[in-house]
Amino acid sequence: MVFMSFATSQTKIKQWLTQGIAVALFVALLISLWMVADALQNSVRFEHLYSALLLVNAIAFLALLAFILLNLQELIYQVKTRQAGARLTVRLVGLLVLLSTLPVIIL
Repeated sequence: MVFMSFATSQTKIKQWLTQGIAVALFVALLISLWMVADALQNSVRFEHLYSALLLVNAIAFLALLAFILLNLQELIYQVKTRQAGARLTVRLVGLLVLLSTLPVIIL
């Protein structure tokens, strides 16, 4: 009984962490978009916003990377425990990665 309570609390923590990362990513990208739009109107303003833009985009990149790693960890867990649909999900993720990186590699 204690183990189930720990497992459910651990699952809730992962769920909150994943949602928090997604919200942080969304907010950081909105701020970045607003700053870029503001900076494009005035080139002098871009010089002042360059460091902030770099910081916001780095934070968004790290949040996106953390989000991807958490989802990959969950997918690996599903494959190891042989949950239904895990192999299909691996194939779909692999196909998506291939389709998204192929144009970048060619160009």
